[in-house]
Amino acid sequence: MESTNQTCATLIEELLVDPKGFYDSGRSYLLLQTFFDGASLEMLRPLLMSNILFVQRVAVFVASELGSSVCGLLDNIAPLLCSNERYLQYHAMEIITICSIGDKTGAFLSVVRMLETHDEVLRILAMNLMSRTTLTKIIAARNACTSDLPHAEAHQRGLGLLENLHLANAKIIEETIADEDPLVRRYGAIAAKRLEHIFSMVMKRMEASDDPDLRNFCGDST
Repeated sequence: MESTNQTCATLIEELLVDPKGFYDSGRSYLLLQTFFDGASLEMLRPLLMSNILFVQRVAVFVASELGSSVCGLLDNIAPLLCSNERYLQYHAMEIITICSIGDKTGAFLSVVRMLETHDEVLRILAMNLMSRTTLTKIIAARNACTSDLPHAEAHQRGLGLLENLHLANAKIIEETIADEDPLVRRYGAIAAKRLEHIFSMVMKRMEASDDPDLRNFCGDST
């Protein structure tokens, strides 16, 4: 363990000396391997908190590959959603989805709220993550969605639909997909995807939707 931590420390030193060179050369994989080999995850925490872009890129890539083992670092990963860098936001969304467990389940709301972002790639990712996540996380997000949050009404309506999807029918889903609010339409698409085996025809019709998010969501296999 001590030698693994030392190897990790040496690589981190290299990263801090030349962050972009380290990232561009693919040495992130060597750093990742040290964590697979047992290096302390605490060594990753300051990298996630760095204000140097390529240090953060390396750190969030490593964290994304380590799966649920990085749940203890969730408080350092969540702030990356506020970054202006899609790369950081994208990986952070995936990590938060995995690590929204136990007493941190409500953290999934931060992924849900990415349905509001102006970045189409991140909106589609949020839709995909929501279409595959557990009902427990959907319920936790709805419970965490207080009325003072932006777009709270639309989120509560949409999360309520997903929570009670067993009561929905094609008419309800299609009405949601046709809503005038694009945020509500995204929830309709997520609902259809979560029960694609039942609402396959609804999914088919979404492929020709005037809403590009719905079209792209149907064609995305992320």
